[in-house]
Amino acid sequence: MIPVRKGEPLTYDYALTETESSLHYGMKCLCGKSNCRGVLTFDQWRSRAFVKKYYGHLSEFIWRKHCENSWYDPRAELRSKANGELGMFCRTLPGMEFRAGDKVLVFSGKVVHRTQLLEEGALSARDLQMSLQVDSDLVQIPAWKESGDFSETTDYINHSCDPSCGMLDSVTVVALRDIELGEEITIDYAMVNDGLIQGPSDNFKCLCMSPWCRGEITSNDWKIVELQKRYGNFFSPFLCNVIANFNKKSEREFDIEIPIDNRSRSC
Repeated sequence: MIPVRKGEPLTYDYALTETESSLHYGMKCLCGKSNCRGVLTFDQWRSRAFVKKYYGHLSEFIWRKHCENSWYDPRAELRSKANGELGMFCRTLPGMEFRAGDKVLVFSGKVVHRTQLLEEGALSARDLQMSLQVDSDLVQIPAWKESGDFSETTDYINHSCDPSCGMLDSVTVVALRDIELGEEITIDYAMVNDGLIQGPSDNFKCLCMSPWCRGEITSNDWKIVELQKRYGNFFSPFLCNVIANFNKKSEREFDIEIPIDNRSRSC
């Protein structure tokens, strides 16, 4: 990027190739430059100014990370699980714990109407797998990005019947309780689906092994009264309305008085 004089050491900024999950995280830089950042945090990939400055000199990995439209807290990271699947986890360094109420991540993507879900060839299996219902008629799917990659790190948050997180709004995930170092970040898929999406990623056999594991997960689990009481307003807002209307309707049906014709009644 600049001329290198004879005998001058060859250097580069590690932030061009690494994120907060780097093994170099927390190291103290001793470069002595006037603009030295001191402690290495590797959050520069999030900075539009940094990316503009080094455009064309970023690793493909960092370029793809910056092109993501979603957001997640630097205390979270994407990791492989024991079964080889990917998931979001709390990082393991001291001080990286989440506390109840902390915002953990924000989903992002392209929002489509339910009619487009039914168009032949419009959506791929991956679109449906990574979809997020945000309203009764609207679904968010992976967006096309400049990097050419369709994935978002936040798309890999997994289900648990004893989730560490819930929905603050249609796209924001918040910690329901303290999340300890190394713990997986999860939601209950019942929080974001009213039955509109009936794919295998929303109807499956659960292996979360929590004491509250339901075994079989379905797109209509929001109807389970125990879950409604446990999660309260941490369902997606549209689903909170669906639940309220559903319960009101159920109460009205329960309160209907059935007339009895005593003349035809027999003992």
